[in-house]
Order: sequence, then structure tokens, then C-alpha cells
Amino acid sequence: MNLCTSLAAGFAVLAAGAGLALVGDNTAAAVPVNSVPADSVTGPARMGGDGSCYLNWVHKDQQSVNMWCAGSGPERYGVTVQCTKNGKNYQYNSENTPVYGDRGGAVATCKEGTATTWWPHPA
Repeated sequence: MNLCTSLAAGFAVLAAGAGLALVGDNTAAAVPVNSVPADSVTGPARMGGDGSCYLNWVHKDQQSVNMWCAGSGPERYGVTVQCTKNGKNYQYNSENTPVYGDRGGAVATCKEGTATTWWPHPA
């Protein structure tokens, strides 16, 4: 098991109890992350996708995550990451928005703190 796999497995326990996260005026369910990276997770990203999104990796610094969503373009998706620092939560969206089905995925990075949970969304 490599470091990224170990970290992803560790985040599974942390993210599983995350519950719901508010995004703007909408409530989006936090994506439950399975103990094995690239297992299917379900999230609110559905427009051009089939509803299945996958965790590619969590960076060893615990500040970046990469997810991809199954389906086919031309619709695009992104990822939001919630980060925690000194008891405060911050949310950051991915800067890249790949088309559904692009397994390269979307990367979301914490500018402050470490990643505690993440979820996909239509772009």
C-alpha cells in the first residue's frame, strides 16, 4: 500500500462522518469516500454524467484531491474541497473543469488548512 493509498484510506474514516455541506444557497451531500481509491462514490454531479464519481488520489500533503466523474461530455464537472485550519472551515473549487468521462479528473486544492471532505458538482 503506497502513501497516497494510505492517506485516502485514512480520509475515508474522516469523510464518512462529514454529513452535509452547504454550497452557496444549495445543500450538497458530502461524497462518502470508500477505503480504496477509485471506488465509486455518489455525488450531486449528474448533468452529463451517470452519477458515479471516483477518487483518483489525495496528495500526501493532505491539501489536494483529484476526482473524476463517469459519463460523456460536452457537459463539465468540478470538485469542491472543504479544508480545516485552526477550527475554521474553508471551501475551494477546482480550477479545472473536465468533461464527464475524462479520467484525468478535477483537482481541488486547499489554500489554507488540510482537506477534510470533498464532493463533485456540475461546472
